[in-house]
Amino acid sequence: MPFDCTRFLSPRTRALVTQVGLGYGGRIASMAFGFLWVKLAIDALGVENYGVFVAISSITAFLTLSEAGTGAGLRNLLSESLAVENLARSQTLISTAYLQISALVATVAFLFATLTFLTPWEKLIGSQFEGYHGIDEIMLVCILGTAITLISSLIYPTAAAAGLPSLQTMGAACAAACSCALLYGISRFFGSASIVAVALCLAISTLFVSIVLSVAFFSKKRDLLPRYRHFCWSISKKLFSLGAQLFLINVAVYFIFTISTVFIANLVGPAAVTEVALTNRVFMIIQTLMGVIVFSSLTPMIQSRVTGEHVWFRKFIKSLVGVFVGLSVASIVLALLTPFLVQIWIGDEITLSPGVVWFQCAITIVSLWNNIFGTALISTGVLRPNLLAAGIGIVVNLSLAFPLGKSFDAPGILAATFIALIPSAIILPSAYFKLKLT
Repeated sequence: MPFDCTRFLSPRTRALVTQVGLGYGGRIASMAFGFLWVKLAIDALGVENYGVFVAISSITAFLTLSEAGTGAGLRNLLSESLAVENLARSQTLISTAYLQISALVATVAFLFATLTFLTPWEKLIGSQFEGYHGIDEIMLVCILGTAITLISSLIYPTAAAAGLPSLQTMGAACAAACSCALLYGISRFFGSASIVAVALCLAISTLFVSIVLSVAFFSKKRDLLPRYRHFCWSISKKLFSLGAQLFLINVAVYFIFTISTVFIANLVGPAAVTEVALTNRVFMIIQTLMGVIVFSSLTPMIQSRVTGEHVWFRKFIKSLVGVFVGLSVASIVLALLTPFLVQIWIGDEITLSPGVVWFQCAITIVSLWNNIFGTALISTGVLRPNLLAAGIGIVVNLSLAFPLGKSFDAPGILAATFIALIPSAIILPSAYFKLKLT
């Protein structure tokens, strides 16, 4: 019989280790297909058009904020409910969340689509895009795809609260594989692909996988199946209240990270967007290694608080700090290797700026640190430090991105992002160590 080291762990830790292992498997597959997809997309569109696609996708990504934190709020409240095995309240939470997110996303998507024809996207994204035809159509496809996948993807926070956080990474891997297959088929059949076709490949793949996983999950857990008659206004208010706070935190994340893409497209050009996007893809390896652990641990942290297992909670955070130290060293090594990796991956079409690589490295390290303590505070319901740090980050990023971008191009904009993350790196751990768990 093989030696099982997990038998020395507590049941909570053993379940978490299993989910982290499955999460890593899904992430590795997802990243492998993601790298392949970028290669296929650049081959099909070219460097310039791929930059156009990334810039437009960054704008429509703001539509994800229309769910107003419903998914995150659902995971927190559902985790608490399932910790005490209250299935009736759990089903009410899920039913209410599905109806609430459908109404919110549909409303905002309609407004977003209506404004598409009134907004000069070419000027907003950058002067290099003026005269580019078809941006309105691309925007509409991206808006529709984002809206539909937002609603269908509510299965992932639901499954995470039920102890299956790895379902999200496995779903992402399956969606990436489907998207690669579709894009490869289109490119082989037609010889190339349009930006609309690329956007449709992503949307169709994500929607298909979400629906399949939803059917599989709720067929096994019929007690949690969402139903219209279980909608509850009081639960909706709680979801909206918690979600609104998490929503504001998410807004800051999108402004600090996503808005940099818009600044780069506007001040530097689509080729620079591609350079930054490729570098970010490489450093996503490090983000993923920590992200899978933190994402998988949110529900156990919430449930340990509800059941009074505070010693486990504190020890787990200490172990995450140890992981952070190792991944920080790995980030520096990866920064040295990134130019060679991108050359092997894409070829000689792209030449990376050292400033882009090293600022991405610095952003990655600070983000890992913030992720640990930000998630710990969220799991305890203490959101004010996150909100404060998020607000400061937005102000700093918007204040510095334009002047630094004008002076130093893409590295300057990434420098603004790095500086914007520094307040969080101080505020969040300070708030955590002041926590009094009872």
